[in-house]
Amino acid sequence: TVQLREASLQKLVLGIGASTDSGARFSVEHTHRKVPRIGWRAVSKLTLDQDKKTIGTELTGPPDEENWRWATAAQLENERTGSFDVNSQRLRAGRSQNSERFDRNYYLQYDRSRTAATAISAAQVAHALSANVAFTMRNFDSIPFPSSGWGLGLELGGGMTLGAERDPYGRVRARWLSYYPLAGR
Repeated sequence: TVQLREASLQKLVLGIGASTDSGARFSVEHTHRKVPRIGWRAVSKLTLDQDKKTIGTELTGPPDEENWRWATAAQLENERTGSFDVNSQRLRAGRSQNSERFDRNYYLQYDRSRTAATAISAAQVAHALSANVAFTMRNFDSIPFPSSGWGLGLELGGGMTLGAERDPYGRVRARWLSYYPLAGR
């Protein structure tokens, strides 16, 4: 016998934690599974700790017939690093396709940051625009609870700074995860 129950339209998750680097941490995450008028899913999150404050939201459209979704995101962050205050903003728009074994993401991203040294010099502002692609492959014996297998994530991006000097840049990031059973299967 299988019983199904529709997930609630909205969900609120509260988090409290601590770390040795940034002290106490608090987070609030709100999910709205069907935003009125557009029908997209919205996940908004606020995170506060001693050095960093972040607020952001991501809107994800319903999948099309090939399971591709449109997605947009915005994030504001304030971080104190030593004697510097960094205020940054990020806007992202693109498409993603998720399946049991493969995930694909293509997106454009705009980043802006304002860095100020406390009372030493004038603030510096930097802007950048980039095109990015990200792939994830999973080969686990069980997706929800793996005991053996591997996962690979690869991100590639390229862009241009948008200040007085326009400098190109590239970014590559790879992640690997493996599970090996210590005892026989």
